[in-house]
Amino acid sequence: MRIEEHPACISETGIEERIITLLESPADEGYNDGYEEIKHEIEIPSWITSLSEEQRAEFAFQLLLTLPTPKIAQLHNRLSPLFHRDFLALLPYELAIHILSFLDARTLGRAACVSIQWRKVSSDGTLWRNLFFKNGWTVNTKMVEWYTSNYQLQTPTICSRSNSPFNRAKNPDQSISTQQQLETDDDYELDDIHDDHIEDDQNINSSNEKLQSFHYPSTNQISLLPKENDGCGSQQEDLNLDIWNGVLSHSRTTISRNSINIPSAIPSTSLSTVSAPISDRSSSIDKHFINSAHSTSLLHHPTEQLPSPPLPSHYLFPPSAYIPYNLPILPMHQNESGQPAINWKYLYHQRSLLEHHWHKGIYSIRKLPGHTESIYCIQFDEHKIISGSRDDTIKVWDIKTGYCIRTYRGHRQSVLCLQYDDNLIVSGSSDTTIIIWNLATGEIIRTLEGHSESVLNLRFNDNHIVSCSKDRTVRIWNRETGVCLRVLCGHRAAVNAIQFKDGCVVSASGDRTIKLWSLVSGQCLRTFDGHSRGIACIQFDGNIIISGSSDKTIKVFDVHTGACLSTLVGHTDLVRTLQFDKNRIVSGSYDETLRVWDLKTGELQSNLIHGHTSRIFKLQFNTTKIISCSQDQKIIIWDFAHNVDTTFLV
Repeated sequence: MRIEEHPACISETGIEERIITLLESPADEGYNDGYEEIKHEIEIPSWITSLSEEQRAEFAFQLLLTLPTPKIAQLHNRLSPLFHRDFLALLPYELAIHILSFLDARTLGRAACVSIQWRKVSSDGTLWRNLFFKNGWTVNTKMVEWYTSNYQLQTPTICSRSNSPFNRAKNPDQSISTQQQLETDDDYELDDIHDDHIEDDQNINSSNEKLQSFHYPSTNQISLLPKENDGCGSQQEDLNLDIWNGVLSHSRTTISRNSINIPSAIPSTSLSTVSAPISDRSSSIDKHFINSAHSTSLLHHPTEQLPSPPLPSHYLFPPSAYIPYNLPILPMHQNESGQPAINWKYLYHQRSLLEHHWHKGIYSIRKLPGHTESIYCIQFDEHKIISGSRDDTIKVWDIKTGYCIRTYRGHRQSVLCLQYDDNLIVSGSSDTTIIIWNLATGEIIRTLEGHSESVLNLRFNDNHIVSCSKDRTVRIWNRETGVCLRVLCGHRAAVNAIQFKDGCVVSASGDRTIKLWSLVSGQCLRTFDGHSRGIACIQFDGNIIISGSSDKTIKVFDVHTGACLSTLVGHTDLVRTLQFDKNRIVSGSYDETLRVWDLKTGELQSNLIHGHTSRIFKLQFNTTKIISCSQDQKIIIWDFAHNVDTTFLV
C-alpha cells in the first residue's frame, strides 16, 4: 500500500503543511548543540507508528526528498555515529574482555589494529594466556614463578640460556669415513621366525678429518618480526603476522627488534638454517618468516676430549626445578611500571613461531662426536645428554657446550638401552646384565642378572624396573632391592621394546605382535596384530600404542579395543625408534632419516634428511628440539628454536 493511500494520510498537501509547521517552530536561542539545523522534540503521530517498518522507511525517504541537500548532509552527520558505535569503549572492561575471549588468535591480532582502545583491550594477558593453554602448550612453571614472584633487581645483562647455535660454537664435530661398513644393530632383533638376519658386524675405520661444528646447507633465514614497512591494517593470512600487527600498531617507536631481549648473544652475521622438505618445501615456505640469505661459515673447533671433572651439581636438578641463570627484567615481560610480568601475547607469538618451524621443517643442527662405536641409546634434559654405545661406555654430555664431561664404564659389551632420573641411571647391555648407577658419581649401585641374552630395552619408575630381552622374556624387578618379581613369557621371538604405565606393561617383539600385560599379575591381557614383519619400537601413553616395524610402517593402536586406528607410510626401511606427544610423532629409521608426523591427521610434516649418514637407532624430542643417535657414531641435535625466545617455554 502506498503511503498516500493510508487512511490516516488525508492529502499530500496536508502532510506538507504539517511538516513545514513542525520545522518552522522557533528555536531555543540559549542552547547550541553544534548542529546548525533546528532541533525539537516532536511527538510522533500515532498513525506513523502504526505503519510497518518498510512503510516508515519509505515515508522517511520521501520526507528527506523534500529537504535541500545541505540539510540532508547535516542529518547524515547526526545519523553516522549511530552506525559506528565503539562497543568495546562503551562496555565495562571485564565485559569487553569476555566478548573478545570468543575470538581466535588471528582475529584477536587483527582487532588490535582497529584503534588504541581496541589494542589495549585485545592485548590483555588473560586473553592470550587462555589461548596459549587452549592449544595444549606448556611453559616452564618454575621459571615463570621465579621471574614474577621472587625477582630481585640486578644489573641487566645478556642471558646465557640460548637456543641459538652461536652460543654452541665450541661444539666439536668429527666425521666417519664413507668407506666404513655396516655393523650389527645389537639392540634390535628381526623376526626370528620369518625375517632374514642382519649380517655380522665388521670393524669400523674412523676418520680423523675434522668438519665444521654446524651444518647449514639451506639458505633459508628466519625472520623474527615483520618488516617495518608492513602495514598494520594489511590482510595477512599468516597467523603470526596478524598477532604481531597488533603488537606493533600504535607503538612502532617503542617496540623493535633491538628492544626484544632474546636471551642469547646473537652476532650480527646471518645464520642459515636447515630446511628439511618433504619435496622441495622451500617454494612453499611462508615468505613472511623465511627470507633468502647467504650461508655463513662458522668457526672450526678441534675435537679433543676435555678432562672429566666432577659432575656439576646443577646437572642433578630436575629440569623443571632448575633456574640456569639470573634473568634481568626483560623488555617484553614487564608491566607499565617496569615490574616483571609475563607478556602472554609475546609468549604466544614465540610459541606459534616455534610451531611454524616444526611444521615447515626449519631447524639448525649440531653434531656431537665422542663415542668410538655405534650409539644405541640416548636421553636428555635441558642441561645434559646421556648416551650408551657399542664401545661399552655411558657418556654424559653438556648440552650447551657439546663436551663429554663424564664417561662411565662397567658393562662388558654394548650398552643397548638406558634411562635416568634425578638420582640413578639404569642401563641394559649385550652382556645380559642390567646395571644401576649413581648418576652423580658413576658408582655402580647394583647389577641385576637374570636374562640369558642381550637386554634390548628397559624402563623404570619409583617402584619397578621392567626389562625385555633377546631371550624372548619380559622381567619385572623391584627397583629398591633388585629382586626379580616375575617373568612374562609369551612372545615367540626377541622382545625388542617395552613400555609400562598405570599398571600395564606393553611389549613388542620380532614375532610381529604387541602384547599388553598386567604389571601386578603378569597376565597377558591382549595381543595386537597388524604388522607384517618384526616390531622394533613402541610408545604407550595409557590409551594408544604407536609402533614402528621392519615392514617400514608406523601403526597406531587403541589400547582398549585393540583396533588399528591408522597406519603411517613413508619410511623406506625399518622404523627403529619413535616418540609422540599431544601434537606429533617423530620417527627414526634405518633409511637414515627422521620424520615428523601430525598425530591427529597422520600427515607427514617434515622429512629430516641432512643429518645422519647411517642407520638411526634412537631419538628423543621435547618442545624445541630432537636429539638422535646413530650407527655413524654421532649424536645430532636438531634445533627448531633458532630466533625463538624460549626463556619461559622450556
